[in-house]
Amino acid sequence: MNSDRQDDTTLLARITGRRALDAAACALAAVALVWMGYQFWRLVFQRGVSRAVDLHLRHGECQEWFEGVSIYATRVDAVYPPATYVMLWPLLGWLEWPAVRVFWCLVTLLSIVWMCRLAVTYGEVTEPRRRRLLWLMPLACYPVGATVGNGQISILVVACLFAGLMLLGRERPSWRRDLTIAVLMLGALMKPSVSAFFFWILMFAPGGMRAACLVGTGYVALTYAASLAQDSGPIELMDAWLERARAGMLWGSSRGGGAIVNGTAGVQITGINLASILSAVGSQALILPVTVAALALLGAWILWRRRARLLSLLGVTAIVARFSVYHGWYDDVLMLIPLVALIAWARGGASARSRAMAGWLSLGFGLSLLAPGGIYSLPRALANAYAIGQSVCWLAGLVFLAWTARSPVRDRRVIASE
Repeated sequence: MNSDRQDDTTLLARITGRRALDAAACALAAVALVWMGYQFWRLVFQRGVSRAVDLHLRHGECQEWFEGVSIYATRVDAVYPPATYVMLWPLLGWLEWPAVRVFWCLVTLLSIVWMCRLAVTYGEVTEPRRRRLLWLMPLACYPVGATVGNGQISILVVACLFAGLMLLGRERPSWRRDLTIAVLMLGALMKPSVSAFFFWILMFAPGGMRAACLVGTGYVALTYAASLAQDSGPIELMDAWLERARAGMLWGSSRGGGAIVNGTAGVQITGINLASILSAVGSQALILPVTVAALALLGAWILWRRRARLLSLLGVTAIVARFSVYHGWYDDVLMLIPLVALIAWARGGASARSRAMAGWLSLGFGLSLLAPGGIYSLPRALANAYAIGQSVCWLAGLVFLAWTARSPVRDRRVIASE
């Protein structure tokens, strides 16, 4: 009798769980349809100042670069390093503006599909309903849509980053593997504010040093190639870029889309990071040394935990990169990496308690990333509370993922690379 009652309870729980998953999938699909539909319309068809604004800037910068224009002196938004324009030219430089919008739409679609596939693969979810949720989750995230509508490169960068570094644990060292990693990491370095922090993993993780040397050599070569179109040499161009990037970061962290602004109408938070906090307290001079210190501390930690679970290292690095440097809201696409790491731990963590914690944190991450996001869609007071709560959730994820990296445990699917 008790056995029959227990079986009925288990069956009811399963049915309820399936219904909840189906309802969540329908909700995510509805959000994704509206959000991504609007953002792709912005990318391809919208006219006016908000049309694919970042894509328009990169297209103009790329074309002028190869016409010999010194864009660091003429364009205040030229905050990308010289090598980036060499990598962007095959995507932007040879087309006129209307064709660029259509072509970039195709590139973005492929990048999103690639990112969704990576999430499903490394989230280690096998049950069909949960796999469907993981496919839908990136599509319903506000940073993915914001990246699409602005014509940003963040999705492509994060996909290259994630795919390249996970190869360290998926295949044995070989020239083919290391060249593939190098190509993907160079693609990720199109936007170094997102990807530079991850270079520590490539340097210190077992079997990664040769690929790191290839990336360094390739980046130097790309920088030199970029200088051939300019009157200045590589060193002068890098100096000019660093000055322009520093000015852009200072402006963005005090008045831009990743700032804490104390205006006449009160405090408005559009981004919480070290740069915005230091700007808000009047210590902008400390931004660069504090950022360098955060980068160095992360490198020391990764060296210490280099044999830990690769997904944990990636998740920690993504969160540190998000909080250590000025970012716009579209760069929150970085948070897809720790989200996948948390989901994977919830499926195969060391204990039931840690799996439950990872499950709740992954739910928090998912909700915090759900479109349209609260920063620009809520009244100021609620938007500020949303930004603070979101940051607390992400920092809790940082602590948890750092805890999961405390011992040299390998992913179950990892191939030893020593």
